[in-house]
Amino acid sequence: MLEIQLSSWNITGIDPSPGQYVRKLDPTRRYELVTYKGSEVFYRTGPWDGYRWNGFPKMTQDLVKFMVTPGENGAYFWYEPRDPTVIWQQVLKSNGTTYRSYLNGSDWMEYWKAPDDSTPPYALCGPYGIYLDGDCKCVVEDQFHPKNGKDWKNRIFSGGCERNAALNGTYYKFVSVGNVKLPDTMNAVSVETKSKSECNSWCRKNSSCMAYAYIGWQGCLAWLGDIIDMQQYLDGGDTLYIRVAAKKDNPINVPIAWVPVLLHSCYS
Repeated sequence: MLEIQLSSWNITGIDPSPGQYVRKLDPTRRYELVTYKGSEVFYRTGPWDGYRWNGFPKMTQDLVKFMVTPGENGAYFWYEPRDPTVIWQQVLKSNGTTYRSYLNGSDWMEYWKAPDDSTPPYALCGPYGIYLDGDCKCVVEDQFHPKNGKDWKNRIFSGGCERNAALNGTYYKFVSVGNVKLPDTMNAVSVETKSKSECNSWCRKNSSCMAYAYIGWQGCLAWLGDIIDMQQYLDGGDTLYIRVAAKKDNPINVPIAWVPVLLHSCYS
């Protein structure tokens, strides 16, 4: 399989020898662009939803048309300018940041960069942790708690969160969290379903399914293990449904109304 990747210079604009970073459409994930620093993940875009990368809500197609196209031997990410007379460039700099710019006269004008100043380091909040407004929280605060409370108070979040109540195969429910950069899809699978309700049904029947989402273009994504590297936005992202324990007398999948808040929960 041919793999094309963008590589950084050792020192941007000075030393063109290979740097520490590469950026590529990662075949081990569900259509995500990933920037690696050596062998470690530095940044990922979130999965492609047909219009933008899920973890890049600022992305637009006003000046450039972006597309991901599956092929027999993998997938291809490509773009074309809306105005063919405008010259564009994409540069992965020696600090791991990717810049897309267009030529305006003799000057390159920045269109966007990723990661930007609002993006936390990869997996900052650990498993079942979510980054929100400059801080880490447990993704569903009434169902999870910090795994190491002392570390959490000292702002060491890498241990993440753990469940208040262990899962069992009989009593559980799904809690929704909106406006989310979906978790790393390394342990996610694509499920052939026609609707969100079918996606929900598939996940309910598979005890290894810890979370699911139904997004445009890709459809049903199901996570078969711990979820990590999430961020919540004021606007953008997608809804993630997380499996949590339920009481014996609490039926599965009975809709319950909740007052909407930024980090909200409802059952599906």
